[in-house]
Amino acid sequence: MSAIGPRRATALLMLVAVALIVLGAAAAVHRSGYRMYVVHTGSMSPTLRPGDLVIDTAPGTPRPGTIVTFLVRQGGDSAVTHRVVGDTSANLVTKGDANASADPWQVPASDVVGRVAHHVRYLGFVAVFLRQPAALGSMFTGILSVVLLWSAFFGTGTRQRPRRDSAQRAPLYTA
Repeated sequence: MSAIGPRRATALLMLVAVALIVLGAAAAVHRSGYRMYVVHTGSMSPTLRPGDLVIDTAPGTPRPGTIVTFLVRQGGDSAVTHRVVGDTSANLVTKGDANASADPWQVPASDVVGRVAHHVRYLGFVAVFLRQPAALGSMFTGILSVVLLWSAFFGTGTRQRPRRDSAQRAPLYTA
């Protein structure tokens, strides 16, 4: 096996640098109070679709029209992201944009964990994938496969032009 070439070393360092920058940015966003959630259902379509990544900030005082993420004690999901459509003296009334009626529960303000600041289409699928136990192994296998296939089809990059001996050279002068 030959030593890694300078081009490959540079590419590998660039890949590691990008990964560290992405992880650092995610850590900084988390430390500054932002939280990320993945949309699982179509109850907020077309505003939020399944597979979207929702980025929440501090809830503040939710008003009607604000999209909030809150905790529920019933059902499969513990966090739900819906729009505030009204409020009572102590609770918020919420509704999914695609739902015909308001939610059957009322949300105490203490259960609101965030207000939607941004959302990114389809990035939630990547977040769910990365949470799986086999994600790191499959990513490593995929990258290794690409590197090996690249080497198999395009070589190692250390090819040298074949040298012609003096008998194959064209004469300089013809008489």
